[in-house]
Amino acid sequence: MSIRRHALESAEAKWQQQLQQQPGGCVFESFTLGWLNVLLRSLWTPLLEKHVAGLTSELMQKIFNEVLEKDSHKAPWKYISTISVEQLSFGLLPPTFQAAVLRYDPAASLLNVGMDVAFTSNSAQAVILVKTRAMKLLAPLAARLEATHVSFRGRLNLGLALSAEPPGIAGIYYSFASPPHLDIAVRPLGTPLPAEFDGGIAGALQGVLRRIISRRMVEPQRRFFDLHRLYMNKHIARCLASQSPGMMR
Repeated sequence: MSIRRHALESAEAKWQQQLQQQPGGCVFESFTLGWLNVLLRSLWTPLLEKHVAGLTSELMQKIFNEVLEKDSHKAPWKYISTISVEQLSFGLLPPTFQAAVLRYDPAASLLNVGMDVAFTSNSAQAVILVKTRAMKLLAPLAARLEATHVSFRGRLNLGLALSAEPPGIAGIYYSFASPPHLDIAVRPLGTPLPAEFDGGIAGALQGVLRRIISRRMVEPQRRFFDLHRLYMNKHIARCLASQSPGMMR
């Protein structure tokens, strides 16, 4: 375990060194993010939390659907017919950010920011509905799992692809420098699942989330959020909505 942790720390240190040793023409600086944390606390409850929770719900639902399809022959997934994210709230407090390192590459029009992120939930809640298949003497069941505590920390990398076209940022690349720490406390809500695999499903769900993050969101793997396409879709929708019914064919 210590060897693996040392390898991960070495990989992260190497990545940070490469980030700082880019060719000339780059702007490089480091700074604290106290101002950002103050801004996030102000915007979290009225605006950001609902948006972040909605995006996370969609992502989790997609992950669960993929797992049920690909691992339907493995336990405990072979006992489950569907998993649905019914409710997700990150609670009253936003994540906190600190120790940011910024690099701007004018040749690529890319603004890279690396920062430490930590989140410990306060009044958070996630409710997941699990429906089982018929098993021998057991009829199909539906049970809910509730997560009320989430702890998360890691080194987050953001790459802002700047553009001369609206909205000014074509998209955002995001990844982690190394596998982040993730801890979720899960318990039955209402009618529990059969004792044969009650705890197994809760643990398996956490394992899936950790595995997906490590495989898809840890350097050199990066995800991309297309801001330009989102902006254009909303712009087109506004244009269509502003047209009179007689002009639309």
